[in-house]
This record gives sequence, structure tokens and C-alpha cells, in this order.
Amino acid sequence: MRVLVLTGVQEELLPIVRRLALRFDNSVRAYRSSQYPDLYAATTGPGIQKRGAIRKLITETVPHAIINAGLVGLLKEPDNLEAGDRCRLGEVIDSRTRIVYPGGPGRDRLVSVDKPVFAPYEKMDVATDFSARLVDMEAAPLLNLVGQLEEVSTGSVVVFCKVVGDRPDTYYLHQYEHLVRGWHRKSRLEKWISGMRFPGGPWRLRKLLTMKDKALESLAAHTEHVTLRILNHPGGMTTTIDSVFIPH
Repeated sequence: MRVLVLTGVQEELLPIVRRLALRFDNSVRAYRSSQYPDLYAATTGPGIQKRGAIRKLITETVPHAIINAGLVGLLKEPDNLEAGDRCRLGEVIDSRTRIVYPGGPGRDRLVSVDKPVFAPYEKMDVATDFSARLVDMEAAPLLNLVGQLEEVSTGSVVVFCKVVGDRPDTYYLHQYEHLVRGWHRKSRLEKWISGMRFPGGPWRLRKLLTMKDKALESLAAHTEHVTLRILNHPGGMTTTIDSVFIPH
């Protein structure tokens, strides 16, 4: 059973790499497990920007299951989902083409857009237009890409492991999320300067970082669970795991 884990960006992948003890393999330009030689992981770039590289990786590894793990935005309030909660997808919609991809089991509807959506009024527009609960940038483009590849389009499934990263009521923090990208690479001085310059001050910066860390660690834990379940119980993959989609 070959499994490929894909996240949109590096900050989503790194906690997963640590949990699954993956190491970078230059021969395939992806992370790989020593315990499970058929387990690979890589990033796609926001909105599947690395389309050519991902196409090459998929056709070379020919995975039976592609796990798309990532943080998603909650579109409306009130909603009982909190940052770090996993979503169960029943449908994925491409905002550009309005193609609907059915899957399940799960009731949540996710719409993939071509740019980040954080402002409450923007989220409400997306929610109303597509009758969706969640938003991301990778799910629909990935289903479209995999469905075009003959090597995997009929014998592989895409499993979504999506975790809530932001809510409409945290817009006052997430509108500045771009200021903390690559935080793990910053020096202590750079972090101090960022805290002093962050809108609202260091307290708000710490609150945003705490929220992001919680969501990312939850994403890693859920992804590890789904990945090991598929690797250790391949026969029950489509009956015991939710958010399973057959690309076409």
C-alpha cells in the first residue's frame, strides 16, 4: 500500500514530518519513511502551484492513497467547529468551474478558491454562493489533477484530512497571518522585532501563534492517525475512513 501525503505549504508539512519520522529523499524530491518505505510526503504550493512537480511525483510513486492534509477556513458563524477540529467532507467544489466532486462519508461541503479568504464579509459571500461550510485552496485542484493522470485515476483514492485553521471571529488576527510565515526560521532578534511591530502588539502576536500551533499540531495528529490506519488496515480504507474521494 503506497501512500502519498500532500500539504499546501511547508508549515503544514513539518509537524507531520516530525510525527511520522520522515526524512527527505533526494531521489524522489520528497520526504519518505524508513519504517514504511512506501510512505511519501511533499508540499504542493498554495493552490497546487507545483503542479508539474506533483504530477511527476504521483506518476513515479503511483500511490494507492493520496492524503491531502491542510488547514481550512470556517465560513460562517455561529458554528460549533473550533480551530483544530477535523472536518468530514462529503463534497468539494471548484469555485472557478463550479464542478462538484462527491465523496464521503461526511456532510461538510468545502469550496476551493484561488486566493486566501479571511474577512467575514468575503467568507459570507463564498458561503452563500456555494452553500459551503469550509474553504481552502488545494482540494479541488488536486482532484482535478489526479483525475487527469491515467496511472492513478482509476486505482487510487484521495483522502482529505482537513482541520479548521481560522474562523470568522478570528479575522482580527488572521488578517496579519502573512507577517508570521516562516516563523520557525526567524532568529530571536527577528521574532522580538516582529512582536514589537505586530498590529495590536506582542499579546496579539502570541495569541495568533498559539492558535496556529494548536491547529497545526492537531492537523499532524489527525494526519498521522489516518495515514497509519490506511497503511496498517488497507482493506478497510473505504469503509472505516471518512472524506474519501475517487478522482475522475
